[in-house]
Amino acid sequence: MALFCKTRNDSSPQGKPKVYFACHPDDFKYFDTISDEILTEVNCAVFYHTQPIENEEAHLRDLSEMNLIVIPITTKFLTTPSAARDIEFPFSQQNHIPVLPLMQEPGLVDDFNKVCGNVQFLDKSARDDTAISYEEKFKNFLTSILVGDELAEEIRNAFDAYIFLSYRKKDRAYAQELMRLIHENDFCRDVAIWYDEFLIPGENFNNTIADALMKSKLFALAITPNLLENPNYVMTTEYPMAKNAGKEILAAELVPTDRAALENHYADIPEKIDARHSQTLANALINALDSIVLRKNDTDPRHNFFIGLAYLSGIDVEKNPERALSLITFAAEHDLPEAIEKLVTMYKTGEGVERDLEKAIKWQEKLVEVYRKQFETTDTEENALLYLASLLTLGDFYFNSYHYDNARTAYQTALDTTLSISERLNDNLSLSYQARCYDGMGQVEKSVENLNQAMQYYHHSRKIRETILKANDTIEASFDLWNSLIHQGELETAADNGAGAYEVYLDAELIAVSIHTKEETPESSYCLAVSWYQLGNVLSYENINREFSRVHKKYFNCELDTQNVFSEVERYYLAASGLLESILIHSDDTETQYKLSAVTGALADLYLRESDFTNATEWANDSHTIALMLIQENNTIQARRTLFFSHCRMGHLAQAQDQTENATYHFREALTIANRFCETLPTLEFRYYLADCYENLGDLAFHEKELSSAHQYYREALMIREALIRETESFEARKALKESYEKLEKLAEAFGDYFLAFEFFSIRSFIKPLSGHLLKLIADLHYLKAWKNSGEKPTSYPNYLSSNNKMYLKELAKHPHLLLQLQAAEAKYLGNIDTALRLYMDANRAHQAFFDEYDDEERNQDLYFDYWNIEGLAYENQRFAIAFTYCRKRLEAQKRIFEKGKKEENVKIITDAYVRLLELAPDTDTSPLPIAEEFFSFAQKLYSENTSLLALDCMTVATEKLLNLYRETKVSCFKKLALSRKLRRYRRLKKKADKKAAT
Repeated sequence: MALFCKTRNDSSPQGKPKVYFACHPDDFKYFDTISDEILTEVNCAVFYHTQPIENEEAHLRDLSEMNLIVIPITTKFLTTPSAARDIEFPFSQQNHIPVLPLMQEPGLVDDFNKVCGNVQFLDKSARDDTAISYEEKFKNFLTSILVGDELAEEIRNAFDAYIFLSYRKKDRAYAQELMRLIHENDFCRDVAIWYDEFLIPGENFNNTIADALMKSKLFALAITPNLLENPNYVMTTEYPMAKNAGKEILAAELVPTDRAALENHYADIPEKIDARHSQTLANALINALDSIVLRKNDTDPRHNFFIGLAYLSGIDVEKNPERALSLITFAAEHDLPEAIEKLVTMYKTGEGVERDLEKAIKWQEKLVEVYRKQFETTDTEENALLYLASLLTLGDFYFNSYHYDNARTAYQTALDTTLSISERLNDNLSLSYQARCYDGMGQVEKSVENLNQAMQYYHHSRKIRETILKANDTIEASFDLWNSLIHQGELETAADNGAGAYEVYLDAELIAVSIHTKEETPESSYCLAVSWYQLGNVLSYENINREFSRVHKKYFNCELDTQNVFSEVERYYLAASGLLESILIHSDDTETQYKLSAVTGALADLYLRESDFTNATEWANDSHTIALMLIQENNTIQARRTLFFSHCRMGHLAQAQDQTENATYHFREALTIANRFCETLPTLEFRYYLADCYENLGDLAFHEKELSSAHQYYREALMIREALIRETESFEARKALKESYEKLEKLAEAFGDYFLAFEFFSIRSFIKPLSGHLLKLIADLHYLKAWKNSGEKPTSYPNYLSSNNKMYLKELAKHPHLLLQLQAAEAKYLGNIDTALRLYMDANRAHQAFFDEYDDEERNQDLYFDYWNIEGLAYENQRFAIAFTYCRKRLEAQKRIFEKGKKEENVKIITDAYVRLLELAPDTDTSPLPIAEEFFSFAQKLYSENTSLLALDCMTVATEKLLNLYRETKVSCFKKLALSRKLRRYRRLKKKADKKAAT
């Protein structure tokens, strides 16, 4: 199997960095494009094979000499066996050869990570204004791995001497062995060895040999019987050249060879030495090189760095990653920035070492410190930019390794540095760095779900990019701003700020219209279509409120009908659909086809929600047709994912029209696709899909009263989701698991097992704040308690939960408030009220620790339920003092919740709490009057701000309670009279409001 090579202008690959192109055989079509892009950036040699591997050992030997392996990532590569995926990629990982995966199809990220692990990749189709461009990333990666011409020349100049290694091409393995044997002698470490590694003879070949011989101190001849074959290039050209040039010759025997035959073909050949006898070889080398002052630069960091690079890349020496690491580390420890940067790259990419992001971070931290001192010592713009760039890189490292606090600090320091030197920088350069810092800070806060803070940072970044666009009104700047707005809109949606997302998408639409007006291209049309699609999405799925109307009026000078936005959503979707179709008239762009399938599907979903089955069916069929066409044209993972969603949509549409057979067909087709996904690439995403399929089929069976089948499907979904939540504690995973338990709860009710239904209700009430593992333990405990309390195992449910109670209790002990709550519930069930109350109060105190750390609405709500449980149990069992105390706590918790959200449903709860306090006061020797006055004051303030029916109810009850207490105490008659008049007025208003509400 021949190894072919492509270089710039078909030049010799000799001495150039070596890149190997690995791919699935069907993906070789990408070779010309990718190799041209590589050769444009770096003067290297790109090697490839066109035939199947015959000699795997020889192939891997060639592969071990490569500096970089480039792989086009496709569905074929990820899902179909090939030498690239099954031999070459694993070999590169085991031998620490850097790999550059290049995404050729959209939507393969999760699948790639499953097959290839956490390997850095580049995706040309991904546009992200918060990131460095693909082109810059591509260039940076290549230049960080592959040595350029200028640096290669510096490295060659650093060697003490050169040896010319002559050998037969069929003996290349022996030649490489001889190189290693020579360099095992420490005094030869800085001696280079020239040999025509992959040289393809051309018309200037003899000149190349002559030049190499001229600068070489020694001519080393790798002796094997192959030298005796007549004729051969060593015999006819290289050896005579060396003799004529007067070079000292080292005859290094690697395979026993007849001396007399050698003398017949190689005149005056010196005595052979056994190359594998270390001392003999060392003595011969010392004698040959004794006139060279060797190793004179041992303590020079830069010299050690250059020699280290030579061994790392195999520049005129064999590749020796261990020696390279030692030399480069020495230089880095002596604060040579180039050496530190190289160590960062090595540990980041796995070049010559095992990939280790933590070590890369350690060296990047040192680089930041070196540049910081350099900047503080010499306050120049160049030093400031070096320090700034190193800080941003460190922030990225921290972020990618989930060290969010450190990343936040690095980005903030970079921002402070940028602002401090902004006067000395070009305006656009300063602004670009500021936007980059804010983007980094935003992505950190988004990752820790601090969405409000993330939004502020992204807002700053957006404003800066708007300033850049204003100063440089270019298409590229407009595209970047549009992309930034789309990302900001997605963040607003994630933060449940529908009106905010609506406003941002309207801004994106304006930019897209501007781009489209200046330059009507498929790209500008696509931007406009995406803007309309996102506007339709946010109006379709968000809780439409007055804020939407405010935004609408700001842009269109008219009110949005918040009660009926159907026509707006329909308009956006239809416009997006029409524009995408117009793009496809002139282009077969696959991404546009995918987007059109999504838009037509969204139209089908819209009409389905309106029960407009005619239109829903028409658009669903269009979307399904596109999905089928995509799967036929290119059976990629994204195409299968699109078809999966289409089958699910068709199933829901059929189910809504009671077309059970049709719905079953589509849900089963979706299940088949999801199963195939999980068999080949069991990523989190595909397992979510699989669970959804089982749930859809369970819903269908439940609707048809096939309860046993429904239970089986629901159980399958539950098992997948329990496994998922053990792997990830994401909101999506918790929400899905909660939904599974809700389905099981309804199914238990249908079976008539109301006790078990209550248990499932109890389980899902715990889901939101808990990790998956702990949730499973609590689920098991609930199941055991249900079994114990009912006296027998429920016949309709198999025991698929574990019964190792001691282990669960041990695990739960790590979360004391939950364990105490379970123990309290058990004591309550057994009738030990005092014990139950004590345990509930202990649990509440433990829970309070969480509240002190996380003071948010969710924790307030959790504490409210704690207080409510204790109060209710104490009240039922006439422990009035305890009931009073926790009723007061419950009231204060509910007030905190109300103050943050101003939700009217909280008013009724607060009113009831005040009423309960007034009822309990006489039994606790507490004066009720201050409570009634406090209640009245709260109601007055509330009613002055909000005249809703609930506020009026609260005001009426508070006035009535206070008036009754005034009548029981000696207070001013005028106070009683005034309060009595107010009460009559409030009662009249309430009566009118009730009558109006009834009408």
